[in-house]
Amino acid sequence: HGLRSLRLPLAPLSATLVEGGALAPMAVAMVVTTPPREVLDLLDEMHISGDVGSAEHASRVEALGASLSQRLHASLFGELRAAGLWSVAMPTLATGGTGLSAPCVCAGLATALLEDVRQQPGSPRLRLRVACFE
Repeated sequence: HGLRSLRLPLAPLSATLVEGGALAPMAVAMVVTTPPREVLDLLDEMHISGDVGSAEHASRVEALGASLSQRLHASLFGELRAAGLWSVAMPTLATGGTGLSAPCVCAGLATALLEDVRQQPGSPRLRLRVACFE
C-alpha cells in the first residue's frame, strides 16, 4: 500500500520513501533514475554534432553522468535524513536502463556523500552499502 501513497508524476532524479512492509520494515526508497528532459536534449545535441566516439565526447558524457548521479544521490540522502534514517543498502543507481557506467555513478555518489558530510557536520554519518553487479 506504500506505492499507492506516491504523488504522480514523480520528478526526474527524485527519491521518495514509502512503507516497506515485510520486505523492509523501515522504508523503501523509490528512486527515479530517468534524466530530466534537458539532459536528454543535450545528449541528442551531442550526438547530432558528430563528435560521438571522440575522447572529448566520452569525457563530456562521463561528466554529465557523474553530475546526474550526484543529483540523484543527493536527493536520496536528503530523503533519508528527513526521515531520520542513517543507513541504506542499495544497488548502483542508474547503471541499468539509464546506462551510466559504474565508475561514473560511484563518482557522483562519492561527491554527494562528501557534500552531505559538509552540510551536516554534527549529524550522524550516513552508512551506505552499495552492490555493484558489474
